[in-house]
Amino acid sequence: MESFKFNTAIASMMEYTNFLYKIYEEAKISKKLWNESIRRLILHMAPIAPYISEEIWNRIGNNNSIHLQNVPEYNDLYTISENITLVIQVNGKVRDQIKVSSSIKEEEALRLAVESKKVQKFLINNTIRKKIFIKGKLVNIVAN
Repeated sequence: MESFKFNTAIASMMEYTNFLYKIYEEAKISKKLWNESIRRLILHMAPIAPYISEEIWNRIGNNNSIHLQNVPEYNDLYTISENITLVIQVNGKVRDQIKVSSSIKEEEALRLAVESKKVQKFLINNTIRKKIFIKGKLVNIVAN
């Protein structure tokens, strides 16, 4: 939101909405948690769609304006994942994606990338010139 990426913000809210529908249909959420989740979704919608957010806010039983509410603070501690999907590229093109520990070291990531069967066929008869590792995101192998 701060960098005015409205399409990204709307797409994220749609993903969240779809996730909420899924867990609601599977009965994996309590009524209290469901209500809190809806409240948070509406709070995040307010800067983008102020009028409809205000209307929904009032219809779910809140008397104060939604624009007077505090928006939850973002905290990195809640988003740390034990596993990540590491993208493996050869000459800048995605050739594989592997699930690895989020604490994987560069040497291990590079080794796994080179050992990947999907990647090996692009390395046949080529010399590896450079290996680029971006922690938590990707490995790019430059070969010719």
